[in-house]
Amino acid sequence: MATLYAAGKTAQPQTASVTDPARGPRIRVLVTWVLLALTMILVNYKLIATMRFTDPDDALRLLQVRDLLAGQSWFDVHQYRIAAPEGVPMHWSRLVDVPIAGMILLLRPLLGTVGAEFVTVVAVPLLTLLCGMALLGRLAARWFNDEVVALSCLMIGLSPPVLCQFTPMRIDHHGWQIVLALTALSGLHAKDARTGGTVIGVALAALLAISIEGLPLTALFLGLCALRGLRAPASRFDWLFSATLGLAFGSAAIFFGTRGTYDLVTHCDAISPVHLALFAWVAAGAAALRFAMPRTLLGQLAGLGVMGLGAAAILFGVAPECRGGAFVMLDPLVKRY
Repeated sequence: MATLYAAGKTAQPQTASVTDPARGPRIRVLVTWVLLALTMILVNYKLIATMRFTDPDDALRLLQVRDLLAGQSWFDVHQYRIAAPEGVPMHWSRLVDVPIAGMILLLRPLLGTVGAEFVTVVAVPLLTLLCGMALLGRLAARWFNDEVVALSCLMIGLSPPVLCQFTPMRIDHHGWQIVLALTALSGLHAKDARTGGTVIGVALAALLAISIEGLPLTALFLGLCALRGLRAPASRFDWLFSATLGLAFGSAAIFFGTRGTYDLVTHCDAISPVHLALFAWVAAGAAALRFAMPRTLLGQLAGLGVMGLGAAAILFGVAPECRGGAFVMLDPLVKRY
């Protein structure tokens, strides 16, 4: 009987516990985000309750979204409340307006315009923070364990210069700059050069469309892709080719999708046709390196040098005024303050 009983027990089917390996990191990211979000809401409660923006750009961003929802053209980002009636071109990307306007439209039938705007200006920065923490947690999970995922996300809360860009009512573009930079960094860790390079290029294109301040970071990422090609000639500069192609096509798509042909004048503080030409040149140079594939290191460095010099010639030859920096075309008083 004992033998039969033991046999019966072993004959029962064994059910293996199947768990999602990404479930642990996701939960840690979510828990850390909830703690940070609640803390920021409590710390900023008085500002939230009185709808008081800490930066004029956030208030002006909400006005731009209001004008869009009131019927201003998608391609027109002039602020007509300033220097009326002509207004001033803001050079602010509609990419940042999309989540704000989308949430207001979604909530307006339920909460009314005032209530929808109130919830949106609190929720959008916190959701942007969640995007950044998810990307950071993904990178940490790739190289370390679940505990490091939580600690990495928690470090955002211990980094005031970063965290302040995600506080409630901080609806300007700086939080999205951080998210897109982390997206490009995530692409740099991809296993496949084509996929990773494309992610890098498109993320940088969106980053530059939001703010021209991303140009140094763009040069850094493209430089790392070029370095990979120099260190591993067998890769045929696939990383650089995919990244520059994603940057060129991504920038053109975003430019014409958000700006159209409304403003084709050269601006030093925003992506303009001259920048699109620059990106196209760099992509063409990367393609030449990939398919010609110089065998010697000297030839590869010479090709990269031609790409860099040609890019500088396009930018400063077509727009020599931009030598003084991105904000050289602003009114001196505005540039100073």
